[in-house]
Amino acid sequence: MEDELRCPTCKQLYANPVLLPCFHALCLGCALDIQQPYTPGVGAGAPAIASAGGVAGPPNTHSANGHHNGGVAGHGSSAGNPANARHSSHSSAASTASSNTGSDSCTSDQDQSDKVSIFSEADSGVVCCSNNSRPVSYAGSSATAPVVAPPGAAFCLTCPLCRKLIFFDDGGVRNLPTYRAMEAIVDRFCAREALRCQMCETDPPKVASLICEQCEIRYCDPCRELCHPARGPLAKHNLVKPRGAAQQRESVCGEHEETLSQYCLNCKIPACSSCIGEQRHHQHEVQSINVTCKAQKEASEKEQSKT
Repeated sequence: MEDELRCPTCKQLYANPVLLPCFHALCLGCALDIQQPYTPGVGAGAPAIASAGGVAGPPNTHSANGHHNGGVAGHGSSAGNPANARHSSHSSAASTASSNTGSDSCTSDQDQSDKVSIFSEADSGVVCCSNNSRPVSYAGSSATAPVVAPPGAAFCLTCPLCRKLIFFDDGGVRNLPTYRAMEAIVDRFCAREALRCQMCETDPPKVASLICEQCEIRYCDPCRELCHPARGPLAKHNLVKPRGAAQQRESVCGEHEETLSQYCLNCKIPACSSCIGEQRHHQHEVQSINVTCKAQKEASEKEQSKT
């Protein structure tokens, strides 16, 4: 089960997981790392986009076996054979009807499946397309449709698992929804992980009950009395309860892997120093997270004393 709880990019347990339109997950920090700016006209072969508004593709594009080519070939041979002329006439009519109905008339059942299954909300700023979708091509065609990005596309990302291409607006991967279910599963998994004593000679080591902040060593009760007695210089060391993996992840920014040392009073969220320097926290009121915790603790104690 642990493998399913690890990000395919960093191979670590998910931290601030976000859900892609292809239903795969990434850490928010990893998604920010692998997203790339999108410039219209840059890049070669890629699939057309399957979005909520339908399939977008280059207009009047047909493969070598398409209707237009068939119509032209038939017309060229109609002079010598009346039967071919009649066939050419029917072929040209079918070609014209196909052109007027748009690209939807050229899609296969598989393409229709892609169109309805791989898309995001129209107003989410996220559009996904598949490397297997060829909504304007025919079986046997070797031609690959060029990239057709939605209007306003500013960033793109390729899912590391299924290789689907996802476009974003100016918000980038921050438009992706938080994967709450995965986040809860990872937290519960981490809570079950017992931190072991680092001084035990038994196998397996006993569960640690304390950790020394100065020595950065975890002790069970017997090993603490033996290896870290509360006397002499060791008496000044601070022994606290060890934190589980879930608590350790909470104190580190999921985007920048830095300690959450600040608190934004406007957004009401903890942040690291890199987050505070970004545009989203521009001109926001920020204070040390330790000051915030102390103030909230005092306010909570006052409320309890009133009751």
